[in-house]
Amino acid sequence: MDIDRLGGQPPSAPLMLMQRIPAGAKSYAIDRLAHKMWIGLAATATAATALSACHIALVGLTLLNGAALFVSAVALLSLLSVQYADSLIPHLPEKWQHLAHHLQAVINESFTLIPIVCLYFFNAVSEKPSNHPPILCVHGYLHRSSAWFYLKACLEEEGLGQMYSLNLPTPFNSIEMYSIMVENKIKEIKQKTGAKEVTLVLHSMGGVVGSHLATTCGEDLGVKKIVTLASPLLGTRLAVFGVGECAKQMRHGPENAFINGIHERIGTTEHVRFLHIGTEHDAVIIPHESTIPYHGQGKKHIETRVVKGLGHLSVLYSPRITQWVVEFIMRKDKGVGAGDAVV
Repeated sequence: MDIDRLGGQPPSAPLMLMQRIPAGAKSYAIDRLAHKMWIGLAATATAATALSACHIALVGLTLLNGAALFVSAVALLSLLSVQYADSLIPHLPEKWQHLAHHLQAVINESFTLIPIVCLYFFNAVSEKPSNHPPILCVHGYLHRSSAWFYLKACLEEEGLGQMYSLNLPTPFNSIEMYSIMVENKIKEIKQKTGAKEVTLVLHSMGGVVGSHLATTCGEDLGVKKIVTLASPLLGTRLAVFGVGECAKQMRHGPENAFINGIHERIGTTEHVRFLHIGTEHDAVIIPHESTIPYHGQGKKHIETRVVKGLGHLSVLYSPRITQWVVEFIMRKDKGVGAGDAVV
């Protein structure tokens, strides 16, 4: 099995959505803290909804108390949805499930914007000792290394604390230029740590950058494992609205020789192990199949995972996805077959 569609096992919603961790998924300290925050917010929203309803019952409906009831009720429903949607959606009629997952993804993305904005100018770097190769994380289009705030906390708890990142400059550069920056960073990390190998964890455009580099530089680069999260490895139709050379290079279509060349090389670069993770409800990478190249084609060096109910940014704050990443990084090459789905 080359892909895990989860079936009855729903994906975890992002950390900042404070969802319960499903059975079998590891709970990190940061997840437990977030769940306590959810309890506090849900209690506050419940109280506000009840008070607003009582006020309307006592004095009648006014613009002010009507608005208060509407806002508090929407907040409460949103909080309840991220807590229980994964349990309820499978019981809906099949024709409604797809719509429900889309709505779930929209809510997830909305909540995820809170940490994305608040942490934007922070750098996620950890230099704690580790027995595993150092990890270099590369962010996506118009983002920064703060994208890895949640992953950093989880990796440190797993003993994978040697994690580095870099901030790519403005989007008015090419994928090749970004690749040179990542290559230089890899050399810097190897020189600093004495490591012979570096693992790449990449989000969105970062996956295009890292995959281009790893499939053109050969084994001397020292990259043995690559994880891509919601990366347009066959391009995205929305890239036509982007600015800069890198956006042009990520356009979806048979005429884009650059992005199609990366896709072809991924299929033949067998000295690198790939884990591609995508979401069916990604509103940025269209079609979403672009994030899981060679799905179901039996490539021994490629694994794929796809989830439902998460959006393009919320994959960065998913406990289930983080667990997949950790397992893939810690797994020995001869442990589990590269074509197997590990959950």
